[in-house]
Amino acid sequence: MVLVAHLGMSGQLILSDSARPFAGHTHVVLHFSGGGQLRYVDPRTFGEMFVTEESDLGEIPELARLGRDPLAGEVPVDYLASTFARRKTRIKPLLMDQTFICGLGNIYSDEVLFLAGVRHDRPTPAVTPAETRLLHDAIPMVLRESIQSRGSSIADEQYRDLYGEVGGYQNRLRVYGREAQPCLRCGTPIERARWSNRSTFYCPRCQS
Repeated sequence: MVLVAHLGMSGQLILSDSARPFAGHTHVVLHFSGGGQLRYVDPRTFGEMFVTEESDLGEIPELARLGRDPLAGEVPVDYLASTFARRKTRIKPLLMDQTFICGLGNIYSDEVLFLAGVRHDRPTPAVTPAETRLLHDAIPMVLRESIQSRGSSIADEQYRDLYGEVGGYQNRLRVYGREAQPCLRCGTPIERARWSNRSTFYCPRCQS
């Protein structure tokens, strides 16, 4: 049997001592035979948790639709290049499309695009082979940096790591949330654009 957890927008998995009071919106509690608990907390209740057979994982719609995992080496350069040429869209929404690549949300797509020097609104067919290679390298790099820093807890501190602590990657962000602050490369003030009710942060000089 396999336990599947989808955190949705606000879900948290917290490793806790059994004596600690329950946080609000604690929906599931798993007890370990050696002591302690794993608690599933979800204020907005957009997430889900269920048990299934490992052989049935491919039949679960949410899992079957997931794209390739960059941390498992499943995103080669030719996969990026062929998709960029085929899909007539903007680069940022494509990077955030979980049916294309797993794991890039609003924050990390901005960071990846900055490292590659590509604007968020660039049409995908216009991304050059050299930029594609830079994106290929930046995607797993940003994700690994974030994991090493225990994730990003931005202003609302909604995200918490396994131990209930705030993450640390927000202190290493290069462009996200840094509107009007100097670019770490060239000193140009970081700009913010609105896209699909989200904020996008970029350097107007380093990204084209």
